Amino acid sequence: MAVEVNFCLYLVDNDLIELNEQEIESSFDKYSSYLRDTQSIDGAILIKSHDKKDVIIQDELWVIAQNFCFSSILDLLQKQKECFVYHYFSSYGQIVLISLTDCIRVMGDAIPIESFTTSELLPALYRCGERILNLLHKLQEAGCVDIYTESLEALAKEALQVLQANDMLS
Repeated sequence: MAVEVNFCLYLVDNDLIELNEQEIESSFDKYSSYLRDTQSIDGAILIKSHDKKDVIIQDELWVIAQNFCFSSILDLLQKQKECFVYHYFSSYGQIVLISLTDCIRVMGDAIPIESFTTSELLPALYRCGERILNLLHKLQEAGCVDIYTESLEALAKEALQVLQANDMLS
């Protein structure tokens, strides 16, 4: 199994409701009303791969998309940094992505240490970030959130170009 990166959304209605991407899509009208007066859209991304522990990163979705899904690609591929440090926005802690020869080691607060193939992880992060960005646009159109997406779009475009230049996405 290749690396999969998916996201979920957290809603609070007496209890915490966790919605995966399919539930968000199929019941968008039902759940979007919960987000009308919210100050933040919290959620998580889940990194999965065969015979590896799941890595779950919880934070505000726009922050995950901006920093973990897009900026990490720019730092590790374009700037060729040895590591990328993700600082949680909504809580104390960090996650480090360490670029090794053909893989990226993921480690940090409250997650298992795992390594994923670079050519699988980075495109999967990008695609997840794109899906989060699409959700944010949809929520904006529904009048639910007021999030400045132009900077996310610019980062996504730049990350796509870097992935294409490294033959990781066509």
